[in-house]
Amino acid sequence: TIKALDAPTREKVRTRLEWLMHDPSVVTEELVETRYRIYTRPEFAAIAGDLVAGLTSRVRPEESLTAERLATISCPTLVLWTRQNPTMPWQVGEAASRIVPGATFYLMEDAGHWPQFEKPAEFHAIVGEFLRSVTARHGDARRAGDGNLPGKAPDVVRAG
Repeated sequence: TIKALDAPTREKVRTRLEWLMHDPSVVTEELVETRYRIYTRPEFAAIAGDLVAGLTSRVRPEESLTAERLATISCPTLVLWTRQNPTMPWQVGEAASRIVPGATFYLMEDAGHWPQFEKPAEFHAIVGEFLRSVTARHGDARRAGDGNLPGKAPDVVRAG
């Protein structure tokens, strides 16, 4: 990320995007150009260093998702991860899903850090089904008169 943002070139941006993807061939000229234009905007360049540092080297404790914080999440939660994510192993997502009360875990295969780009049909199907299930449960709870969402045991779903 630092290399792509430090004096960005289209080639540096392409290299970064290809690293993020499980299948680098999905990186199009349009995507490279879009990200390049973002990286070269003066207002983005002004915050890029702090943005990267905040995500990599200067993690602020008050922003960390600790087990204690995950355990306090009280809304329906989908933890969608990919087996080939180069930034964080899928086991981290699965562990987090076991801590969040009632969370659903879904592991996508053959996708990297941007599953919504690499496998949009599967991504949208999983997220859409999760949102429909939350909406249905929320409607059922409201009709029952208590207004709360019913809890359920964590689901672990593996793709493919």
